[in-house]
Amino acid sequence: MQKSIGFGFLFVLIPSITDSWATWSDPPIINSIQAVYGRVNLDLGSQGINQPVTMFLVNSNDPAGFHLNFTFANKGKFISGSSELSITSVVLNAVSGTLGAGLTPISTNYALTVDGTTGIATWSAGGSPTGATINYLISISVNWSDQPSIVAGFYKEGVLPEIYSGP
Repeated sequence: MQKSIGFGFLFVLIPSITDSWATWSDPPIINSIQAVYGRVNLDLGSQGINQPVTMFLVNSNDPAGFHLNFTFANKGKFISGSSELSITSVVLNAVSGTLGAGLTPISTNYALTVDGTTGIATWSAGGSPTGATINYLISISVNWSDQPSIVAGFYKEGVLPEIYSGP
């Protein structure tokens, strides 16, 4: 008799509160990030390479620029009860939209380092903005090692995005 094992995965999306959009020269200052995609049903029994798990939409007209914090609820691990599987790589990529003029774009497969104590990974747009960031869509992708003996279950990890003023 052949045994079938299913793996579930939930990436919890916690959208931020967004304000109505303002142009570069219009007050109020807008810094917003919202979740637009979360992946469910990853095959954790096989190796995962550069698997997209979540996407966020960023808008900012802050003349001080902005930086993003991503808080991983399980500190970079898929967890089901007492079973866990460590994420071996977390990368950030720009997908579409406009990053404000004067800001430094995300390099391809920008490595995010998830702090093992706080679960926080950070990216800064850097530079001095001279234009607004409009509907800048970013993606987080992850890797995990081959785990053929992992126990079946519903494994989860969640990411809380936050945007802050300044580089």
